[in-house]
Amino acid sequence: SVSKFAQKTSEAPADVTLISREQIRRSGFRNLNEALNFVPQVYSHYVGQNWSADFRGLFVNNQVERRVLYLQDGKKLNDYFHFGDFYSDIYTDMERIERIEVIKGPGAALYGNNSLTGVVNIVTRKPTKKNEMELVTEYDSKIQNLTTRALYYSKFSDDFSVALDMSKFDGKGSYDTGYESWGSSRYYDMRSDSTSLTSEFGRRITQINTQQRIWTSTNSGVQNGKWFPNFNLDVTYKDFSLKAFYMSKRTTWVPPQIDGGAFGGDT
Repeated sequence: SVSKFAQKTSEAPADVTLISREQIRRSGFRNLNEALNFVPQVYSHYVGQNWSADFRGLFVNNQVERRVLYLQDGKKLNDYFHFGDFYSDIYTDMERIERIEVIKGPGAALYGNNSLTGVVNIVTRKPTKKNEMELVTEYDSKIQNLTTRALYYSKFSDDFSVALDMSKFDGKGSYDTGYESWGSSRYYDMRSDSTSLTSEFGRRITQINTQQRIWTSTNSGVQNGKWFPNFNLDVTYKDFSLKAFYMSKRTTWVPPQIDGGAFGGDT
C-alpha cells in the first residue's frame, strides 16, 4: 500500500488506482504494459523492441525506463545491475495476478530509488483451498505466438501453502513496418533469407520471433541463450515464506531497412 500498511484506497495519502483480477480477465490484457494503459495519466512508450510506461506526462520515447518502481508482492522487479531498468511488457503471466496497485507520484521516502514518478505493486494470487489447478492456452495470430501456462495453488493448512505457475511461449510471425528501406536499393526478403534488388515484399515486411531464454555463460554464443520457462514459486509456512521467480522475453527480428550482409537485432 501507499503507507506500507493495509488501508482503504480512499484514505491513502496519494493518487492510487487498483486493477483487479476481474478487470484483467475481462479486458484481456496480455501483459503488464497493456494493463497500465488502462490507468489515467500513465503513458506507454517504445524502448528498442520493448514497451514500458511512464507517469504524469513524462513521455520520453525510446528511453530506458528507470523512473517507475515495479514490485511483486513488495519485492523489487527492477534490474539491480543496469540502474533499475524494467520493461513492463515482459511481464506476461497475468493469470497469477490478484490485483495491481498503481501509485502515481514520487515514493522514494518509503520505497527508495526508481520510484521517482510512481510505484507499481503486483499482488499475486494466494491459495484458498487444496489442490487448485489451471491450464491456460493463448494464441496470437499476428505474430503466430502460442503460449501455454500451468498454475497450481494449494492451501494444505492454515500454516502451510504452495503457489506455483509456469509458462512457455514461442512465436514466429511477420509484420508490416509501414516504411520503405532507408537510402538503399537492396532489401531483405525473409521468404528467401537473402537480399534482393527488386523484392517489394522484403522492403516493408519483417520477420519477428519471440522466445524465452536464460543466459548462463559469456562465451561467443551467449546471445542465443537456452530455453527456460517463466515461473513463480511461493511457499509459505507460518510466518516464513520462500519466493522465487524468473521471467524473460527474447525478440529477434530482421529490419528490412538495413542493407548489407548482416541482419537482425536482439532484445
